[in-house]
Amino acid sequence: MGALVGGGIATVLSLMVLSRALGDNPLYRLAQYLLVGVALGYAAAVLTGQTLVPAIMQAIDTSPSVPTITIIATAGLLFVLLIPRFGRQRGSTWANIPLAVLFGVGAAVALVGAARGTLVPQLLDTIATRRIDTVDPATIAGTVVLIVAVVVTLLSFTYRQRGDRPTSGARLLRSFGRGLVLATFGVFLAAAVTTYLTALVAQLQAMADWFTLLGTLF
Repeated sequence: MGALVGGGIATVLSLMVLSRALGDNPLYRLAQYLLVGVALGYAAAVLTGQTLVPAIMQAIDTSPSVPTITIIATAGLLFVLLIPRFGRQRGSTWANIPLAVLFGVGAAVALVGAARGTLVPQLLDTIATRRIDTVDPATIAGTVVLIVAVVVTLLSFTYRQRGDRPTSGARLLRSFGRGLVLATFGVFLAAAVTTYLTALVAQLQAMADWFTLLGTLF
């Protein structure tokens, strides 16, 4: 029974989303609003249950330290400043402070994550020329291609002063570097399209299984 009800809800919502192929319509907008609302509600529940409530209960049950009191007081103040954003927007200028803190911290965390997870490993992998010492031809070729591709791609972002005419070699390197950038974007796009198609096929298969189950009952 649970599979029938859950599969029915998933099928109806999937059909509502797929109706966007026929144009913008109320069914698609309703499914979109449900998705956003459920996602925000889930995020708020997780944040409240795993972050706010444990900190408040710990501060009540034990003797909180000065850093804990400072963090809770700061969070409470930022929350109070965010309240005018809702309703008639009176005093919503004060809400820009917690929003600025939120976006600033988020951007800083994303920047550090990108630097530590992508940029630094890429640089370390590029300068690891010691791998050329191996006797494996495939490893040597891959290392050389990686180094050349990174250098050429970085050269494509060089700037010149107005009036300067680059040489034919510089133009060739820039064109090749931009081609590498476009090829990388193409690979990412192909991977995204493949992922979306896989998810679509899986959802269509789930819908077909639900219709099959429904047919066996009637």
